[in-house]
Amino acid sequence: MLTKLFLLFLIGYCFGQQQFGQQPVPPFLYGASQATINSFHQLTQTFQGLPEADIEKRVGNWINGQSADIRARYTMMRAEEKERSRWREAEQAEMAAKLSPAAQAAERRFSAIAHDPRLTPQEKYQQTMQFENSLSKNVVDEIDQMFQNQMQQHQQQREEHHRSV
Repeated sequence: MLTKLFLLFLIGYCFGQQQFGQQPVPPFLYGASQATINSFHQLTQTFQGLPEADIEKRVGNWINGQSADIRARYTMMRAEEKERSRWREAEQAEMAAKLSPAAQAAERRFSAIAHDPRLTPQEKYQQTMQFENSLSKNVVDEIDQMFQNQMQQHQQQREEHHRSV
């Protein structure tokens, strides 16, 4: 479910930003020239209808043509993303193991949709919503509760971290 909700957030954020004319600057481009930022934003305009694997390939090709500093920051950001993803997936598997068999099966399906690189972000969103609508209210509520518990744990961890810093 975390995968499903993160996917929905990402899709909504990206398309909402484009719809309202606000284009966020990705962290690996902080401090880059406006021309470089504009070039990246132009690249993102070509993503409509592309599968995730093609988007990643286009971004990788664009990154390879950038300065060593941008390439290094991008590589570091991707490594951090992969580490967070591994951690989230392990945490999610631990929490999902406590779900009913029906909710576990639903969680596996949500994860399969989210991790399918052949799908476009729009297809992932559509399939996720279609699948969620096919589930019983009890299964949806059970997965949502798991997600809420996970979010509360993350919030508590952030608060503890900020108090210790």
